[in-house]
Amino acid sequence: NLTISGGDRGIASWSNNTIVLRNIKVEGYKNYGLTIGGSSVLDGKNLIVDGSYSSASSSERGLVLGRDGVAYLENLTITNNQKTGLELFNAQIELLGTNVFTGNGKGIYVGTGSFLKTSGTTSISNSSDYGVNIKQGGIADLNGLTLNVSTTGIVAVTNSTVNITDSSLTSSSGRVIYSRGGVALDIDNTTITGNSSKEAVNLNDGSNLQIKGSTVSGGKTGIKAVYNSTVRLQGGNTITGNTQHGIYLLNSTLHQYSDAGTTTISSNTGSEIKAERSYLNLEGVTITGTGGSTEVDLKYGSLLILGSGSSVTGTVTCGNTAPDNGTFVNNSGTSVTTSGC
Repeated sequence: NLTISGGDRGIASWSNNTIVLRNIKVEGYKNYGLTIGGSSVLDGKNLIVDGSYSSASSSERGLVLGRDGVAYLENLTITNNQKTGLELFNAQIELLGTNVFTGNGKGIYVGTGSFLKTSGTTSISNSSDYGVNIKQGGIADLNGLTLNVSTTGIVAVTNSTVNITDSSLTSSSGRVIYSRGGVALDIDNTTITGNSSKEAVNLNDGSNLQIKGSTVSGGKTGIKAVYNSTVRLQGGNTITGNTQHGIYLLNSTLHQYSDAGTTTISSNTGSEIKAERSYLNLEGVTITGTGGSTEVDLKYGSLLILGSGSSVTGTVTCGNTAPDNGTFVNNSGTSVTTSGC
């Protein structure tokens, strides 16, 4: 075992090098624990990057990988960096084994032209800023992620791509997932637990979400999609126990096809679905609220086509007069209570 302590940077490589690190601890640095760039390749196992140095700068970063750098790391621990734990720009990294990011500003930052893949188990906790931040066309393939923060968990903006599989994501005060600007999100077999003050999943400005086999609960709203965003339910989802709506749409689209399996939207405190100026086409969706209560609220020209395999317990409300009224088309073969439709 080797400990590298002190300096502005613990380890740095700028051009076309291959670095192999085993059983290394880097600590006591002022700005950067490791800086790898210039087409260098880092092969590491059992690395600890500890940013808990009392004289570190506010821009302290644990591992920065950039300028066509590539890294394959197994069992990586990055802690207590004021700015960022792991930062990528024009770089690629795969995390194997067991990886821990705790007490950093941002846990992981995936910048322009970068790719992050987590193939083992990765935990992110106690970030003072975002858990994971993906920007400017970055790609994050997150498998086996456990995220537990009080801030916004995952932020993706500006044509980024995020795939989340076999994960558990929680925020005690912020949004669990926030996207804006042409982001593509694909979520599979993941538990998303929000809090009563924020939406668990918030999609903005042309974001697209596909979600399968997942549970969204505990948020102010389970899934909120606004301004030309799209939610495609792929079956096997449960959206429940949110303090306002299960799903809220504004100028957006929600759909599920009959071959996708069943999605259940139930036991949310307000309406199960509220839509304004939006389009909904739902097959194989079970909407379960309280008989006599508005469980699907269609406003300002929203259109819901309820297809085969779908049902609604509660009332579909369309409003009474323009421009407040929506439209409901029942092709489900089941009886649905309506008001103003």
